[in-house]
Amino acid sequence: GDLTMKILPYVRQVYTVDIEQRMAQETQNRAHAAGHTNIEISVGNVLKMPLPRRFDVCLSNLPYQISSPFLFKLLQRLSPETGSPPWRSAVLMVQKEVAERLLSDPGERPFSRLALNVRLFAQTIRVCDVKPGSFIPAPKVHSTVIKLIPRVPAPQIDFAEWDAMIRVIFSRRRKTLKAQFSKLSTISMLEQNHKIWCSMSGRQPDPRPFPELLRHVLESEGMLNDRAYAMDIDDLHSLL
Repeated sequence: GDLTMKILPYVRQVYTVDIEQRMAQETQNRAHAAGHTNIEISVGNVLKMPLPRRFDVCLSNLPYQISSPFLFKLLQRLSPETGSPPWRSAVLMVQKEVAERLLSDPGERPFSRLALNVRLFAQTIRVCDVKPGSFIPAPKVHSTVIKLIPRVPAPQIDFAEWDAMIRVIFSRRRKTLKAQFSKLSTISMLEQNHKIWCSMSGRQPDPRPFPELLRHVLESEGMLNDRAYAMDIDDLHSLL
């Protein structure tokens, strides 16, 4: 509750989540003892709970094992189809390895699906590195504090649709797109999605065999031999 106690005097309202009832109660007791009533505490797994309807800033010393799924949850909130007001910034402490992935550029070794999805919706800034000795007990890994600032205006993209595509092409990120989209399981999934999309939009499916259609799309975009780890957002937005 130390971080919570530091920010309570400066904000209108604080929403906190803790997975442990004991820790949540301790924070509640400290806040009330200090005369603060602008706090709402929830107990549970933050990944399974809805975010507040509106919040401006997210602050967290994240458990390292949930860093990636929590970031995806935050990013999904920025997608226009949610209809929710966007947050203004997020200051998070994550494992240094995760921070390096978020700060990497296309073509660099750490660049990943997570880095690409974050880059689509937000700018990532390194605030500071934190040594293991700053904690008691000291963890075995180094940490980094990062700040995320949403891009304005937000890209007009369905995040679930975008992430599904990124998940496919980053499953073997050093393979060419030609190889990625030659997998039978990928072809079957995309063909089914294409038929559903045609049905919902009132269009006739393309008469060509679906593998041929996929190859045509990649060729027309000049991406047949591109590799996921070296592609930037504009390339992938065009492919979507």
